[in-house]
Amino acid sequence: MIKWFDIHQNIALDGQGNIKMAINVDAVKTSIFQILHTRRGSRIMHPTFGSDIHGMVFDKITPDLGRMIANEIKTDVEMWDPRVSITNIGVISDPDTHQTVAEINFTINGYDESFLQSVPLN
Repeated sequence: MIKWFDIHQNIALDGQGNIKMAINVDAVKTSIFQILHTRRGSRIMHPTFGSDIHGMVFDKITPDLGRMIANEIKTDVEMWDPRVSITNIGVISDPDTHQTVAEINFTINGYDESFLQSVPLN
């Protein structure tokens, strides 16, 4: 079985003083988080990497805007992480807390199960 590693999205230390690593499914979840939290154009050596959802989430979330955000998430994640196939995305906005969260259901190539990743978008 292939083993994937990535720096954990919370950038914390493990019990031995090393940077905590995300492994396999957690590495893929970290990848999704990083894709969506990187503004396209912000990486000098890789200007097309990331997502353009950041400007959308500060508008009032209507059903049409929710679909646009979901489509952008699906396109960006599947483009930048070929291990992932998105099966469903729910965009949930709470106007009282001014928070928008994407609930992303996905599968990983080579795994028989589906996974859920909640990603705060603002």
